[in-house]
Amino acid sequence: MTTLDQFLEDESTIQAGTLAAYSFGIDYFAEHEPLTIPLVEQLPDPYREDNHLNSGAMGHVYQTSSNTAAKVTVLAPLPEDAGYELSSRLEFRYIGSGLFKLNGKFFIPKNKTVVQQLQRCYAEALLMKEMQGAPHIVQFQDHKFEYRSGHLCSTIEMEYVPGKNLHQLVQEGLHERDAAKAVLDTIDALVSIGKKGIIHRDIKPLNVMYTPSDTLGQGTATLVDFGLAMKQKGFQYRSDIPDDVQSLLLEDLMTPGMIMGTKGYFSPEQVQGKELTLKTDIFSLGLLAVEVFTGQRAFPEEYPDDSQKDLLHCMLKVSNFNKDTRQGLLARLHQRYLPHNLVKAVECTLDPKPDRRNMLPLRQEALNLVQIN
Repeated sequence: MTTLDQFLEDESTIQAGTLAAYSFGIDYFAEHEPLTIPLVEQLPDPYREDNHLNSGAMGHVYQTSSNTAAKVTVLAPLPEDAGYELSSRLEFRYIGSGLFKLNGKFFIPKNKTVVQQLQRCYAEALLMKEMQGAPHIVQFQDHKFEYRSGHLCSTIEMEYVPGKNLHQLVQEGLHERDAAKAVLDTIDALVSIGKKGIIHRDIKPLNVMYTPSDTLGQGTATLVDFGLAMKQKGFQYRSDIPDDVQSLLLEDLMTPGMIMGTKGYFSPEQVQGKELTLKTDIFSLGLLAVEVFTGQRAFPEEYPDDSQKDLLHCMLKVSNFNKDTRQGLLARLHQRYLPHNLVKAVECTLDPKPDRRNMLPLRQEALNLVQIN
């Protein structure tokens, strides 16, 4: 088993360029300079700071009305004399090799990161559109490019989901029946997107909204933030996607050694850089279940004053995940006096080998807990 010191001493690992998508931004290590995604200054209505709901790795979410929200990703500054009107919708076309046309004018991003973000924005919007009508999935409404405060922005409009995310509710103290209902609904969401070959890649409490009910265990959970979602190999995007967008999505612009996800919720295959399948979300679901039922993260921070070392330490623990690690997590569930069958069902989601993972037993046990009189 590799130790943390050995992992840190392996220069080839560090120099490969590791990326971790956090809840409030992106940290690049090795040869990358730190990147932050700013809130656009002097945002006009409805994107005001008092309407700001959340921040993710790829943008900021605002409530725009009583039943709508918008995710705004700041992509690149535009020249002040570009002649674009504030909040105007822009015609955006991809030519190829990192070259775009913006309202008929050539637009060349200064760095590869901008093009990668454009890929992610397009992919997120297209996947959300494909999932319209699926249960327990935030509903897509529109995607557009806009000019705001001197910046090119991607805006995805969607339904507004009332309530709080599971991270907030765990901090406040989440009843086990509401925890079970949230897990149940999240599984149903994963079943729906799995039928379309979609891997979320960022299952965590922050990305599950829970709208409570007056009755315990009768609220509704909604899976949000598809900014890191992708299609499993063998599944295709919709056939009606414009040719230029298909070209952008298929162009390989990802940095070698890049890991997409959130620290503490990676699957072993994510950390190991292996090909991902729908099973990777099942592992992250298991980690989420441990957290919502125990009130503690499966992999808590161990080096809070050194984010890079803490990330690498967490990656090492997940990469070395085995039956002993799993038993340690299950012991926490037993300490909460949860039903034995529920704990065994969580165990099925946390198998180190992806092809052995199964979330359907957990769905049944979560349903049983919700239905207790």
